[in-house]
Amino acid sequence: MPPPPPVARLSRAMLVFLVASALMLTSSVVVVFLSPHTTGGPAHAPGTAQTPQQSEFSAAPSRLVTKCGRVPTIRPVEYRTDSGGLIVKMEIKATCPGGDIVSSDRMRITVTTNGQTVASGYFDFADAPMYLPRTDTSVGGITITREFEYPVGSFWRLPNSLGTSSGASGVTATVIASGDQLVECEEQSRGHAPDSAEIPATSTVSSPLAATAAAPPSRTDTEAASLDALRAQAEADRPFVASGLADRWVAQLSSKRPGLVAPDVDGRIVQWNATEILNQHLRLRLMYPEVRLVWSDEWRTFDLAGWWVTIAGVTFAGPDAANGWCDGHGIAVDECFAKLVSDTRDSSGTTKYRR
Repeated sequence: MPPPPPVARLSRAMLVFLVASALMLTSSVVVVFLSPHTTGGPAHAPGTAQTPQQSEFSAAPSRLVTKCGRVPTIRPVEYRTDSGGLIVKMEIKATCPGGDIVSSDRMRITVTTNGQTVASGYFDFADAPMYLPRTDTSVGGITITREFEYPVGSFWRLPNSLGTSSGASGVTATVIASGDQLVECEEQSRGHAPDSAEIPATSTVSSPLAATAAAPPSRTDTEAASLDALRAQAEADRPFVASGLADRWVAQLSSKRPGLVAPDVDGRIVQWNATEILNQHLRLRLMYPEVRLVWSDEWRTFDLAGWWVTIAGVTFAGPDAANGWCDGHGIAVDECFAKLVSDTRDSSGTTKYRR
């Protein structure tokens, strides 16, 4: 047998072979393959660019966002109510290409329509910062949607005066925002979140973020905003009242005018102004079915002018049944009683008080 080739004399030494773009390390005992991922991939000619691999390493930059230094762009999308107040769904976009991290513990978010305030409140993002995607990448969306809750005292308008119903009827129905509604935003502190971070994989929020406090209305005082809101709400409710409630017996829940000194439903003595009247109406609206607002000047069955009247939007065959509804809901005798609203007859016989 001829002598072995010189390389065989190195059988205990490690030999290196380049096999199919991988390195094969071998010895007389073990053969180990190292993949291109482990060794850094195939070599490239000097001066040529390397195309990134489609992996978590190339996707990560799209999730890295930095604080913007400018407030985000916010647009109202939908309105609805629940027992807590007005819920506004907002579409939110960073104003900087690198995204944003909103961590302010006091951010004023005010919604307006045609110069009138819809809602205004302060929101706290300190415990759960809002991460806004980058706008300089095509990976994923560049906007997010969040719901914000404005309790009574921080909102002036109800959904049926703000847009078009998305399907269901009634006061609590969701309505689509119209194009003339705007959002003003003011960040009063920057918070303590890092200046840059990756968007968490579990950053989806399902429940509305509630305002921590009411903020003043935009470009006007609270009383003027409330009076505007009362007028707008009575106007929005009038078609429903005319078609579904007029000339039928209903339960009247409240009748107030500015300057009146009288108890609220909880017995608290109030000197009523537009703000107090509006807030009481909104509370009643959230508590009872299909509540509507009417302006006494527009209906002949009210003898006195200048009164804002809240009625429950259910009808009855006669006044006793309407008063029975008041009894069944435990509302004070002086606050709830039978009323017939009409603009085709006078006031005679259109009110029956409870005993």
